[in-house]
Amino acid sequence: MILDRVVEGRLPASAGPAGKYRTERWTGTWLAYLHWAADQSVRPEFGDEPDRVEMAVFAGSWSP
Repeated sequence: MILDRVVEGRLPASAGPAGKYRTERWTGTWLAYLHWAADQSVRPEFGDEPDRVEMAVFAGSWSP
């Protein structure tokens, strides 16, 4: 999983620290992102696959 500028810029407030840092990425930021994506992946449309969450965020099709 990659927390790049595109994904970072599209994360919702519910992603917590992962969506707050816009200039530097810290280990804690990435870990927060991994936890958020894992939490989101339990939704049926993602089939327990955090990578599918990341793809939806990157494509701009993720919705709460």
